[in-house]
Amino acid sequence: MLFDIDLAINLKNMLTLITPSNLAHFMLVLFVKYSHSPVLQSRVKDSDLREKSITPQQYGAKGDGKHDDTQAFLRCFRSNSKVVVPKAPKFYLVSGQILIANVTNLSVRADKAIILCNDLSKPAWLFQKCKDVVLTGGEWGYVKMPVTNGGNNQHTLQFDQCENILLSKSHIRNSPEIGIAITQCYGITIENSWIEHTWRDGTYAHYSAKIKYINNKYSDCKDDAMSFHDYGRDAERQYLMRRGIHQASGLVIDKCQVKNCYQGFGSVAGADMVIKNSMFSNTVLAGIALMNQKLLYPDGVTRLKNVQVLNNKCVSNCSKTIINKKVFINGGQASSGRAAIICASLGDNNQIGLTEPKRQSNIKLINNYVSSSGAIGLGIYSTDNIVLSGNTFKDCIVTGNTLGGAVVEIWECTKYAEGKTNKVIDTRNRIQHQRAYNFSGLQGTVKKWTVINRTVEDGLIDNSPSLKKAY
Repeated sequence: MLFDIDLAINLKNMLTLITPSNLAHFMLVLFVKYSHSPVLQSRVKDSDLREKSITPQQYGAKGDGKHDDTQAFLRCFRSNSKVVVPKAPKFYLVSGQILIANVTNLSVRADKAIILCNDLSKPAWLFQKCKDVVLTGGEWGYVKMPVTNGGNNQHTLQFDQCENILLSKSHIRNSPEIGIAITQCYGITIENSWIEHTWRDGTYAHYSAKIKYINNKYSDCKDDAMSFHDYGRDAERQYLMRRGIHQASGLVIDKCQVKNCYQGFGSVAGADMVIKNSMFSNTVLAGIALMNQKLLYPDGVTRLKNVQVLNNKCVSNCSKTIINKKVFINGGQASSGRAAIICASLGDNNQIGLTEPKRQSNIKLINNYVSSSGAIGLGIYSTDNIVLSGNTFKDCIVTGNTLGGAVVEIWECTKYAEGKTNKVIDTRNRIQHQRAYNFSGLQGTVKKWTVINRTVEDGLIDNSPSLKKAY
C-alpha cells in the first residue's frame, strides 16, 4: 500500500494545534490542501474503475453474427465484476464451450442481446465453482433447433458446484441436451425466463439444494420441463454433504407454465419440495411426477419425501403431444404416464412396483385441478402419510381395460387423510368416467367425495379393511 509521508507529517503537526473551537476551520484547510494528494487521487480512480461496466466489444467482440466472439466473451466474463452486453449490434456468435470458473460477484446484463452457439456438437456455457453471479436478459442457445438428442452434454447453460446464482428475464432455446443444467449447486434461482426447444430437460437439477424455478415458461422440452433429482450416491454429492446436507432438498416451483413437453415436472428422490400455482398442459407423460426409482442407482439410500403440491392446474396430460415438430404418444401407462399427477416407486423397466422397498412419504395434494387427462387423474402408490384436500378431477379418459376404469387410484398406502371435499366430475355428453376412485390396500380415513356423472357405481373396492379407522 502506498504511503504519503508528507501528508502524514503535516497531519500530525495539525492535530497538535486542533482545539474544539477551531476544529471546523482545520477540517476545511485539510480538505482544500490535500484533496489533490496523489494517493487520494489514485484511490478515487481505482474506485471509479471498479464501478464502471465493461463490454465484450472492449475485448474484440464484433456482434455481427459472423465473427467468432468466443474468446472475447471468455476474457470479458473473467476480467470484471460488471458486464453489460450492448443491444446493438445484437447477434453474438460463439463456437464452443465457454468455461467461467472460480468467479465471484459477477453481474452480466444482456438485455435483448442474442448470444448463440453455432456448433450443436459442443456444450455452450459452463459456470464452475462460481459464487454470487447474476445473469439478466439475453437470448442464449444454439443457432438452430436440434432434430435429435445431442448425447454429449450440449447444454446451453450449466452451473456446476456453484452458489448463489440468479438467472432472470432470459430466453433459452435450441439446446441439443438440457436448457439449464444445475449440478451440485446451492442457492440457484431461475426466474421470469422462457426455456424452449430442448432435447432433454428445460431446467434440470441433481444433487443440489435451495433451488427455485419462479414464473418461468417452458415449451417444447423433449424430457421434463423441470426436474429435481437425487440418485442416492454419497460419492456424487460431496458438495452438499460438506454443508451438512445429505439429500437434494429445498425446491420451490411457483407460477410456472409448461406446454408441449414430455413431462411437466419430475423428481427422483427429492425432498422438501413445494410445487404451487403452476400450469402443466399438453404433456406426453404426467404433469407432475413424484418418484423413487430402482434402475437409477439401485444402491441409493435416499427416498422422496416432504412434498407439497398446491393450487396447480394439470390439463391434457398423458396425451399425444407435438414436441419440436415431432409427435409423441403416451406409452407409459404402467409408469409415470399413468396419471396427470403421480406418486410412485418405479421398479423393473421403470414400471410401477407395489412391492418396491423404496417408498415415498409425507405428500400433500391441496386444491389442485386436473382436467382432460389422457389417462387417469391421480395415482398414488406405495406411499406413507398422505393428505388430499379440495382437489378436482374433471373429464379424464379411463378405458376400463389397461387402467381399470377409475379416475383416482390410491394403492398400498398408509396414514391417509382428507381435508376439504375432493371432486370427480364428467361434463361430457358421452360420460367416460367409470369409477371415481379405486382405493386398495389403504390405511387411513376417507370422507365423502363429490362425484358428478358416473356410469358405474362408485365405491371403495379391493379389500381396504382400515378405511374407516384412523391409522
